[in-house]
Amino acid sequence: MKIKKITEIEKPEIVYNLSVENNENYIANGIVVHNCQQSKANVLSKILKASFNAEYKIGTTGTLPKELSDQLVINSVIGNVIFELKSSQLIDEGYLAKMSVAGIFLKYPDEFIAENKNRTYQEEVKMVEEYENRNSVLKFIIDHSKPTDNMLVLLTHKAHLQSTIEYLKKLYPDRNVSEISGDIKTKTRENIRTGIENEEGSIIVATYKTMAAGVNIPKLHSVVLYSNSKSRIQVLQSIGRGLRLHKTKNKVIIYDIIDDLSYKTRTGKTKKNYCMQHYDERLEFYKEQNFPVITINRNI
Repeated sequence: MKIKKITEIEKPEIVYNLSVENNENYIANGIVVHNCQQSKANVLSKILKASFNAEYKIGTTGTLPKELSDQLVINSVIGNVIFELKSSQLIDEGYLAKMSVAGIFLKYPDEFIAENKNRTYQEEVKMVEEYENRNSVLKFIIDHSKPTDNMLVLLTHKAHLQSTIEYLKKLYPDRNVSEISGDIKTKTRENIRTGIENEEGSIIVATYKTMAAGVNIPKLHSVVLYSNSKSRIQVLQSIGRGLRLHKTKNKVIIYDIIDDLSYKTRTGKTKKNYCMQHYDERLEFYKEQNFPVITINRNI
């Protein structure tokens, strides 16, 4: 690209040089928004609207919202979608690691289900997170994985995170079990993220929020979705944590843990609990991206 004009500015405004290591490309007279699904946020939306003299605006994202209202906001500040590429295509072309989703249905005792019918969603989530034998599924996963594999376990609530860490540290004292959450300082989180490159058999237990967009940990061999979610963006971003290529892995396994408290009504119909209903929604996300899915049942 030829330089059209050089203008000397005596009192320049603040200029931010956002650099990427080993990448010397520059953008002039335009705006590029990475993770542009966040363009619906008030501050970023205002910046994009104010940049009316930009020659071009480019937005990229791996998780464009499906809600029409969100799409309209993004389209109004950046523009319409002109190209879409599924994760499965990037996997086929060798840009992302091969993967499969392993759905593990946790089957609860009949008497436990009978005692806990018609719970609210919040009550159901709290109940399964506190269920004494639920963590046994983590033991099942770890014991059936290579001892050198690194794992990421994702959760929502702080109490659940702490109890999971205590369980893993007690059961696997020789493994490095680390926490990444809002309570952990940024520098410590970064040390954990980069340090795993030189580790084997390590387990990171983290919240979904701290492992959202922008976190790069290539040397992950499995990701466990250990808390219930029906958020398309959250689920796909969580899967993305494991899709980075690394020389130590041929494939990444995404373990989707599903709490099955469904039961038969008097008329013979199956009544699905909230966690089962939300899995049905996640299954649609997987189908949308052409992710291979296998399922197994496990009594707890």
